[in-house]
Amino acid sequence: MSDNVNKNVDNVNFLGPQEIDGEMFEGDGLIGDALDTAIQEVEEEKQTKKATLKTKAAKKRQTKNQAKKEMGIRGGKQSKYPTRSHSFLGEAISDRAIHVVLNQSRSEVYKDGADVCPRIMMGIPAYNKPSKKNAFEHLIALQEKIKDARGENPKNAPKWIIISNDSSMIMDRNIITRLEELRPTTHAAGAYGFESIRASGRWYQVDASDQSGLRGCYLQGNMDSVDWDFIVGSKFRESPRYRIQIVHGPFIAIRGETFMTIDFTDMAENTKKGFYHYMADISMECYKRGLMCAQIKPACMQFDNIRMNRNDADVQHDQSYFTSRWQSELPASIYNK
Repeated sequence: MSDNVNKNVDNVNFLGPQEIDGEMFEGDGLIGDALDTAIQEVEEEKQTKKATLKTKAAKKRQTKNQAKKEMGIRGGKQSKYPTRSHSFLGEAISDRAIHVVLNQSRSEVYKDGADVCPRIMMGIPAYNKPSKKNAFEHLIALQEKIKDARGENPKNAPKWIIISNDSSMIMDRNIITRLEELRPTTHAAGAYGFESIRASGRWYQVDASDQSGLRGCYLQGNMDSVDWDFIVGSKFRESPRYRIQIVHGPFIAIRGETFMTIDFTDMAENTKKGFYHYMADISMECYKRGLMCAQIKPACMQFDNIRMNRNDADVQHDQSYFTSRWQSELPASIYNK
């Protein structure tokens, strides 16, 4: 193409300024049309070469990344587990457990936690806007993802499903082992919980003078300040686990087979947010089925809390519906069944 440019230049007629009709040109009076054509051809050649190099680089990078993946090599800043995408759900890496993060407040606190297992983000913000789905809608979508990857049989689900909001973090790399050590009759667990729930359905309201029914421990942060505190239940240091009625705190873990058989439709259709009530709802579902919930001892932290938001209109609506849904089972306690 460069030879063509030279030929075009060689064929140009050079005229003196006095011979150019209508417009004067500085210098030797090169005719404009021929020069424009030559410049355009040079520019097109540059763009073609640039596109070719870009394509080659992309193919080389793709081949290199694929080779690294096959060899199990990951970059230093990458999680050792797959994150966000759910393509790994059908693979053996997710057999023991998966960590499901529900998009609540567009916080990325969870990223400061440990890579305990493959992680799924439910409700990734789109166009810098928060997801409009409530927590129960996310759980239904998760059930569908697992069915697509592993089939309809609930027994094919990951053994444990760890669920948290995006304002919580888990720092315990041994959490799956702790879950696997639980009795077969224990189908849900968390870092903290309550031995009973009142007829009002407000499990988080307890008598300040008697907190003997609180179990577990976690760190409570604050989204608006640097303040934080320990939330410590009774007899925390005496045993690595206790039976509880309601799982509360940074996360809930539930056996995959049980999770896949829960119908979340009613709560999905009748709650505004659900992010403060799905743990209690799952706990009550286990109670109704005669299955146990347990408090275990992982290191974890949350920055959000129902107590901070109990006066929110949506939270009050959700609390009212949760109570009406489970009214026939309330009050409930670990000593009832």
